[in-house]
Amino acid sequence: MDRVTGGAVLARRSARDDPVTRSVKADLSPRQREIVECVSRGMSNSEIAEEMGIAPSTVKSHLASVYTKMGVSNRTQAAVAYSLERTS
Repeated sequence: MDRVTGGAVLARRSARDDPVTRSVKADLSPRQREIVECVSRGMSNSEIAEEMGIAPSTVKSHLASVYTKMGVSNRTQAAVAYSLERTS
């Protein structure tokens, strides 16, 4: 692949072409979106649980579903994808 052409192709790709960003548009429940918002603010599972009045294990369960729906494997990827969608 030509460096110039490869660069041009990459430059033309938008955030919606990125699988992580595109996956944010998955069908998250309102509660799952609330949890991802908290994660994107840097909150721990315990802090999220306390704020939402649920058990930390429930937060962990919601996050597992979020990761599956968003196609990510950890809270950092989920937070980045969520933040990218909010700013675009």
